[in-house]
Amino acid sequence: MACIRITVVALLLLGTLCVPSLVHGWDPLPVSEDPLLRMPGTQPEQGIGLEQPDRCLNCHAGY
Repeated sequence: MACIRITVVALLLLGTLCVPSLVHGWDPLPVSEDPLLRMPGTQPEQGIGLEQPDRCLNCHAGY
């Protein structure tokens, strides 16, 4: 029983020491290079003519 307890404590200690090194070793992608955030067609470019707020029903009518 003591051998199992020592093994469990050793594994917990090893995990406690390894997890912070994994977390600090992670380098997140910059937003400009993240393909899931900047998908084509979801970000309007500069120079687009947007409709006035009172013209929403032109596209969003009939729901």
